[in-house]
Amino acid sequence: MIANVTHLDLNARGGSERLAIATMEALSQLEDVELELSTFQRPNIIGLQSAFGQSSVSVIKKARTMRILNSFDELSDKKEYDLNINAHGDLLPFYQANFSKSNSITYCHFPAAKYLIDTQDAEYINLMNRLASKKSTSRASTERLLQSTDIAYVSMMNNSTILTNSQYSSKAISKTFNLRSVVLSPPVDVDTFRKEVLTPSLPEERNNQVLVISRFNPSNKIENAIRLAKLLKQNGIGKRMKIVRSLSPDRLDYYSSLLTMVRDYKLTDHVKFEVNVTFQELMTNMRE
Repeated sequence: MIANVTHLDLNARGGSERLAIATMEALSQLEDVELELSTFQRPNIIGLQSAFGQSSVSVIKKARTMRILNSFDELSDKKEYDLNINAHGDLLPFYQANFSKSNSITYCHFPAAKYLIDTQDAEYINLMNRLASKKSTSRASTERLLQSTDIAYVSMMNNSTILTNSQYSSKAISKTFNLRSVVLSPPVDVDTFRKEVLTPSLPEERNNQVLVISRFNPSNKIENAIRLAKLLKQNGIGKRMKIVRSLSPDRLDYYSSLLTMVRDYKLTDHVKFEVNVTFQELMTNMRE
């Protein structure tokens, strides 16, 4: 059996990227499965290894084929697989005519693409335009791009087995598409982190801090964590909050707004940011 895992860009090094790699790792352990990877950006192995650890990213090198795609036309070509897994079903409208609930899986953390299409979100339009073979240069061509994207996304959701990570997301999928989804919670290799946190070598007294692990992206609403830090400080709960994970160059403005928010709330002595932490640094933070 040939299984293909599809993702927009693993280099973002966030939750869906880790899930994609964990999925590939699980598939590679099955004797009768040959693994392929389709993505729009060549994976930065060194960066991924730093973020997720050597054992996690070594599976990328084991893939029989890695397709670096330039457009949706290449993704939706006539190549058929025994199993298709879209690990970025929030945003990636990947659909082929042969898709069915028995040969295709879509992991959808939240049906964000449908909302972004319906509201004609400028950032999402730019993303879809970059991935389109024919670039939209007018309002009419942009409308056609959104229409074709919408058709592909709805068709994908209707013709694949949908996995999500919470009842909240499952209800959102049901409300948007009137479809049932399978809740797979949590979508992360918990044992890896559990072993680190519960290791016997930990000091008896740990830092009384709140650790927030989140990619620095507006969709993750890190502002809510800062508001929580303000409440905790006001009530004398905990010593500090540390917010860690990856930051991409196109999100520097968002990161700057978070720094400003911390200053405005007078939390510079209470909230600390650590960006682009390595996997080992993340483990160290979890043990503190």
